[in-house]
Amino acid sequence: MAGITCTKCSAEIQAGLLNLPDFTPCQSCGTPFIANVFPALYRQEDALNAARVSEGQSSCFYHPANSAMNACERCGRFLCSVCDIELEGSHICPACLSTGRKKGLINNLNTQRTLYDSVALKISLYPLLLFPFTIFTAPFSIYFAIKNRNSPISILSRSRYKFILAILLSSIQIIGWLAVIVMAIG
Repeated sequence: MAGITCTKCSAEIQAGLLNLPDFTPCQSCGTPFIANVFPALYRQEDALNAARVSEGQSSCFYHPANSAMNACERCGRFLCSVCDIELEGSHICPACLSTGRKKGLINNLNTQRTLYDSVALKISLYPLLLFPFTIFTAPFSIYFAIKNRNSPISILSRSRYKFILAILLSSIQIIGWLAVIVMAIG
């Protein structure tokens, strides 16, 4: 293990005293310290060298000191476990992922999503600024909310209350228009 030492007395700090949430006194001089280290510090040396290239093995295109675990299925570059990106059962490298996304060759990455619940609510609210347009937008808002109620809302967890609110607001607008028409006829 690489040695972590006390900044005051330079005594080596035991592994059990690392990554603790509170200050801990040094066992030699008593100076309080907090030391947060990466888990790789605890790995045994042979586990660290297992990923290293030995004679007769292929090395990673991006990390020549690491042995290759897979090859990119698009360009053929050898990849270590750090560089290997598994996408729907195939292995690709970071460069192919980037160019595939830019050129539209990889369509199965969800980097954005239409928030249909917000669109339905906006369709029912914005026309209220210009009331006569609600005669057209209210029915469309109800249709849009019902049609897209089962579509994925967001990558983050959200509720479907905006669909319900859009339907209620649009229904109130339609009822208001019906009341205006009945008053105008009667």
